[in-house]
This record gives sequence, structure tokens and C-alpha cells, in this order.
Amino acid sequence: MPILDEEKRGQSKQFAAMDVKRRNAKNIDLYSKEQKDKADGVRTMLDNAYFGAKVYAPNYRDKFIAVKVEKPGQNRFRAEVRELDKILESHGVVIKKTATNSFIYQLPANF
Repeated sequence: MPILDEEKRGQSKQFAAMDVKRRNAKNIDLYSKEQKDKADGVRTMLDNAYFGAKVYAPNYRDKFIAVKVEKPGQNRFRAEVRELDKILESHGVVIKKTATNSFIYQLPANF
């Protein structure tokens, strides 16, 4: 899994939150109701697998939908997480680890 270097971008949390809102507003209409429902389903599965971690609502980008898991802790090693990761990866989902040890699940547009 590649590591994203978010800290070097120099984005403040406030700027990042505003950027997410802007991207969502711009890109949400690129996705059908079915795709949005699938992204919500993935978020729910991640929320159940990563007990106690913060799982964010889907973020709609131009080429993929991102779901972030923040502070996964030891959950990363749970069998449920490993099995879910295998299933998602078999459907084309890319899982990226960030510099802050969070995970971003990138669901392709054709997911």
C-alpha cells in the first residue's frame, strides 16, 4: 500500500474540510443513486469492521469515491478487516495508507 504524505501538503484541517465540501458538491452528480448507495454500504461495512475507529462519509472525487478510516488502531489486524479488504480489493477498490496511519478506500467509478 502506498503512503500518502498529507503533512507535506501543508493543508490545515479547516482548508481540507472546505476542499472536501467543494469536491463533493462538484462531483456528487457524476454518480448514480446505485453507486452512492454502494458507497454508503461500504462505509457501513468499514464502520462495523473497524470497531471504535472514525469512518467518514463517502467523498465524491472525479474518478473514484473515497471513504476514510481514521485511527484504525489494532483493528487493522482483525480477521474481519482482512477479509473485507480482500473482498473490496477483488472489486477494484484501492486501499491507501496515509502518513497519519489512516486508510483511504478508493472505490472506482464503476464499482
